[in-house]
Amino acid sequence: ALSLQNDILYLREPSVYAFEDSLHWENGRVPGGAGWYPLVQFRGSGRLVVRTARPLACVKVTPEDSTYVEPETLIGWIGQVSPRVLDELEEAPASYLECKGEGVLLLEEPAGPALLA
Repeated sequence: ALSLQNDILYLREPSVYAFEDSLHWENGRVPGGAGWYPLVQFRGSGRLVVRTARPLACVKVTPEDSTYVEPETLIGWIGQVSPRVLDELEEAPASYLECKGEGVLLLEEPAGPALLA
């Protein structure tokens, strides 16, 4: 369960289990993220419940640095974060999302082994 206080939260649509009617919401997709998951944007104050198979980890994103994550691990984010699909990184065999801005990423550990050590 999460509690928002005048925040902006983006969640993958299948991860939304329930939310209070005090929250404003709308559906969408990541701009430029062709093929990425449908999202729900929540704004305002209220509580909601997130459904995941494994516990979530939080990673802070700052304006000074980019953060790279595997697309299937990103459940959502709080704040002004802009994810962008990267098809190739020299040292990585899979696609990644580059996340820039300021906020917190909500990540779920992948079901299989990690691609990078």
